[in-house]
Amino acid sequence: MSRLLRRFYILLGQGLSRRSKIAILCFLMVTWIHEPVRSQALDGAADAQNDPPDINEAEPGADDDNQPGRIDQLHDQIERGVRGSATWLDSFFEDERYGAELNQTRLRLRFEVFDEVDKSPSFNIKGSLRLRLPNTSRRLMLVIAGSPDDDDDITDTPEDDIRDEFDSTDEENLAVALQYYLKQSVKRNLSATGGVRFRNGGPVAFVGGRFRELVDLGTWDLRFTERLRWFTDNGFESRTTVDLERPVFDDLLFRSTAGASWYENESGLFYDLNFRLFQPLSPTQALEYQVNNQFRTSPNNRLEESSLRLRYRQKIWRDWLAFEVIPQVRFPRSRNFEPTPGALLRFEVSFGG
Repeated sequence: MSRLLRRFYILLGQGLSRRSKIAILCFLMVTWIHEPVRSQALDGAADAQNDPPDINEAEPGADDDNQPGRIDQLHDQIERGVRGSATWLDSFFEDERYGAELNQTRLRLRFEVFDEVDKSPSFNIKGSLRLRLPNTSRRLMLVIAGSPDDDDDITDTPEDDIRDEFDSTDEENLAVALQYYLKQSVKRNLSATGGVRFRNGGPVAFVGGRFRELVDLGTWDLRFTERLRWFTDNGFESRTTVDLERPVFDDLLFRSTAGASWYENESGLFYDLNFRLFQPLSPTQALEYQVNNQFRTSPNNRLEESSLRLRYRQKIWRDWLAFEVIPQVRFPRSRNFEPTPGALLRFEVSFGG
């Protein structure tokens, strides 16, 4: 493993700045030190704990359809299947829906290379730390993010939400915040956040809140999420999303998302309509198919961009080292909706969580 890490450093280090090489070297040192400890801790653990839940798996019980409570049992089984599959997939893909409500200590580092037609390849390093503070009844988190488009949901702006996985960002960006959970349950989550964001060397204070409600609609689940924040430089901003999701076929999960973003210093409303299909391949591999559409109402109501993406993610070493390959084709208005292919390669390491 150490030999592979050295080769990875040499390969990515060619042509990079000294700062980027130092960051990669630190990552490899942490990985090398952590490897034997992590291996001993995980040896002997049951593989079944990481298996994706079977959406259609039946619970043991009598086969008599006239048994009292049979309909209720079937309803509960379907409900647990939808939510269990959605939670597992969101955690596997490190989705914002999972990260924003993660009440555990975790350090995450991402190394990304993105290439798109008519553009030069870009290399980006992202990091985030979520630290659960002691003696706070598991309610208070210290959150540090090294990029404004990190999935931990403390510094994203509506503009960043549109292409947060593909746009390169200023390496000097940093945000430090406290997140306090007022309510934590399967059906409802409410938290308040306050902190400081450093963008282009200048500090910007912000406060905000996030509310999420999960509604059972039988075989469908509806998830409503509202995020409202205020920044000292740009004023208020709001992000509202509504998810509808359900299992399809034997092992797939379908999700449609309608979202709207509003912010004080921009005219009009930005809204989007996205469709996703999740396909678990194994406990360590999964696919995500995406169809995304972004719109705006100013200066007139129009489509800004559509895109098709295929996201493949695989855990390559235990649960803490993974890689992703995400090819995409965009159809942006700025290029007269001409197809614009691109691809993202990502390596990710996580400690804790």
